[in-house]
Amino acid sequence: MEKRRSPRYNVSIAPIGCTKETHADANITVCNISSDGIGVSLDKKLAVGDKLPLRIVLPDDGIPMFIIGKIKWIIGAKNCDLYDAGVQLVEINPMDKRRLANYICSKFIVIT
Repeated sequence: MEKRRSPRYNVSIAPIGCTKETHADANITVCNISSDGIGVSLDKKLAVGDKLPLRIVLPDDGIPMFIIGKIKWIIGAKNCDLYDAGVQLVEINPMDKRRLANYICSKFIVIT
């Protein structure tokens, strides 16, 4: 059963960085994105509920967004040492939220 409030869109965004010491050694790649959350692949197992301070740079503007995410689910990827996780965006600057929404609209929503 789908629990997402917003549709996710597959993206190719360069790896993002954690901004705090707690998860600074985790390598994270964005797999999909929405205005409320992101799907990531990471090389460190985190727990559901963990807060994840993130730095994301959208390809179109190069200006970093600093976001606090919360792990909603995590599973081990098959045949490798990576984990797939769903991250809810729990703290994001309103201007950055608009930038994210504009990015999603400009890349994925076609008006006919």
